[in-house]
Amino acid sequence: MNDDKRTNSLRLTCPYCGSFARVRTSEYISEALITGLVECTKPACGWRGHFDFTITETTSMC
Repeated sequence: MNDDKRTNSLRLTCPYCGSFARVRTSEYISEALITGLVECTKPACGWRGHFDFTITETTSMC
């Protein structure tokens, strides 16, 4: 299949029940740091948490 649409392959899972967890809010703090809120998609679980996504090293540049 030749599809030009790109999808994010990162899948977050709930640390309590293992269901899919989705990002509810996110904020770019800097070019290398994103922070936000993530929540479980299983209503019976109800887990929520905060995340930090940090780029820690540049391995190559164009």
